[in-house]
Amino acid sequence: MSSKKRRTGSSATLRTAGKIAGALVLAAAFAAPAGAVTFYKWTDDRGQVHYGDAPPKAFAATAKRIDVDTTSQPAPPPRPPVAQPALPAAVPEPPAAAPDLLTQRRLTRARLQKNLDDARARLDLARKALAEAVSPQDGEMQVVQGQPLPLPPGSTVPGQVPGSTITYDEFGEVAFIVQPYINANSTQTSGFDVDLRHGFPVGKAGTVDLSLAWTHVGSFRRTVNGSTVEYAGTQGPYVLGSAGGTPKNRFTFDTTWQYHSLTTHLRLNYVGSMLARDHVEDYDPNVLGDGVIPPSVNPPFACAIYGPSGVPFPPGCRVPAFTWFDLSLARKMDEHLTLNLSVENLFNRIAPFDPYTYGGFNANATLHQSGIVGRFFRLGARYRF
Repeated sequence: MSSKKRRTGSSATLRTAGKIAGALVLAAAFAAPAGAVTFYKWTDDRGQVHYGDAPPKAFAATAKRIDVDTTSQPAPPPRPPVAQPALPAAVPEPPAAAPDLLTQRRLTRARLQKNLDDARARLDLARKALAEAVSPQDGEMQVVQGQPLPLPPGSTVPGQVPGSTITYDEFGEVAFIVQPYINANSTQTSGFDVDLRHGFPVGKAGTVDLSLAWTHVGSFRRTVNGSTVEYAGTQGPYVLGSAGGTPKNRFTFDTTWQYHSLTTHLRLNYVGSMLARDHVEDYDPNVLGDGVIPPSVNPPFACAIYGPSGVPFPPGCRVPAFTWFDLSLARKMDEHLTLNLSVENLFNRIAPFDPYTYGGFNANATLHQSGIVGRFFRLGARYRF
């Protein structure tokens, strides 16, 4: 019984000594300055464990060195999050009230008035530009008419128009004429442009959009050297219309039908008729007379082209109006691919006979190009990446 009590007492003493030594080690570690602290652990002859900063000489060989790093400190516990005050909920703005009918009319009237003022300003600028424009003298015959002949071959003499010269070749024929440009005294135009658009749904059949673009030239009067001529509605000289002429009326009427991914567009094109002469006053030889007046015509009537019998050609000395249709189809296959087909001059209309134009052979290539080419197909595809 006594031996058992001794073993129990020894074990309790060992555990107590270990706890005390551990506490001393921790206390010394916290009391020591920052850095590494060294301790020693040894066991005596009775089996008891000791701790100290230096072992006895008898146990120096068996003592175990222990280094404690006092710079390592445990990380502090995370701070609890600070509750942020909740932001007040945004109050939606009330929808803007739609303007009443009177206000809508007032805004529409103001917008239209602004558009009209802008158009008047552009018209004033155009009139100013035309007033400052230059135009060539009318007809080479004015330079050479009344010139005495014959003249020495290779000579250059003054023409009948001030500032002009005539040069003859080695055979005594006119080689070329030089004549200056003169300032146009004035040019006055009048007319209007109309651009109307309207769209509306057609139930389950999609939507329809209509548009009209109409240009009317009421007057195109130019005064040169004190003589005033009217060009509106005539074929006009090449220097004025570049062989196209100045018809009084031109318009296009478009109809577009949108149904799901399919778009159909039909256009009506119209070009008005024109007199086949340079200007309206061509019947009067005293006003820049550059028309041809056959003696058999009574009263005098000027036309640029006549038939063998002396009758104006085309009839009435007027190029007929021209109307044709263009059709286009477009199908959107997906967000990337679109297929399209167009047919120009759908009904294969033939351009009016126009022997007076300079730009083509018996047809006006400027205004009646679709009637010269005839029905024309285009097939295409567009892919967007």
